[in-house]
Amino acid sequence: MNIEEAVKAYQTYACLDCGVCTGSCPISRVMPSFSPRIIVEKALLELGDELLQDRELWSCLTCSRCFERCPTKINFPEFMRVLREQATQRGIAPVLSHHGMLQSVMEFQAMGIRQKRTDWAREAGSIAETGDTFFFVGCMPYFDVIFRDMGVDSLTTSRNVIKILNAGGITPVVSNEECCCGHDMLWNGRYDMFKKLAEKNMALIRQSGARRVVFSCPEGYTTFKHQIPAAWDAWLTSTTAPGRSSRVFRTAASWRWSATARTPSAAGPAAGPTAPRAPSRYRWNVSRRPRPRAPTPW
Repeated sequence: MNIEEAVKAYQTYACLDCGVCTGSCPISRVMPSFSPRIIVEKALLELGDELLQDRELWSCLTCSRCFERCPTKINFPEFMRVLREQATQRGIAPVLSHHGMLQSVMEFQAMGIRQKRTDWAREAGSIAETGDTFFFVGCMPYFDVIFRDMGVDSLTTSRNVIKILNAGGITPVVSNEECCCGHDMLWNGRYDMFKKLAEKNMALIRQSGARRVVFSCPEGYTTFKHQIPAAWDAWLTSTTAPGRSSRVFRTAASWRWSATARTPSAAGPAAGPTAPRAPSRYRWNVSRRPRPRAPTPW
């Protein structure tokens, strides 16, 4: 999707130039030079080269505060994601936090590197290689190493999740082959890498025989519940023949992702009423469900 297509897809041409987005933005409060309104105006004026070269393109927190308050409901976070993807394709990359350590881990995972990341889980309680419940741990084992000098124990929550599940008679699947959810890759413009990580995780969950997935990380939960389904129809259209779907996608379309241990449903997570439709056998049941909005901490 190029900038012109993004303007149409996210209806940025409906901007009223009211400035509510900039006035609501937490970044604009500390960095007056950053303005969602100005970014939209540059896109509408077809100043694409200048826009993609702007380093402030990477300052957005994607918190959705602007989207929540916009009177015309312009989805600015998704618009920014597309701009970042375009910038990345031109070789323009952001300055990554922690020297890009986590992004390097994700690239290694996408390449199929062999991992050893479940020793802590075996010490915490009973886990399995196959079963009905898959505990998606995410990047927590790597956080535990990267931030160790700060006295951060990121695995405490993950250990407690296993203990709670065990106390409820559930032995969760915790896998060495799990990859990061891809959240950072998606919002840093690396859509291709996000897709690879999603495909690997979906294949892994399917192979485990799991019927429900438990998350302790809000980023992982949001990515699986909203971002991956939102991209699903585009993947079905671009990677398979009309009316067909890969086995991974077919399995995922029969699940409803949950942050708690709920039984699965034939309906998948809502992809939004404006999303392109997949073949009817695998289409999400969105007829009575509003488009989900990204949570905001503000």
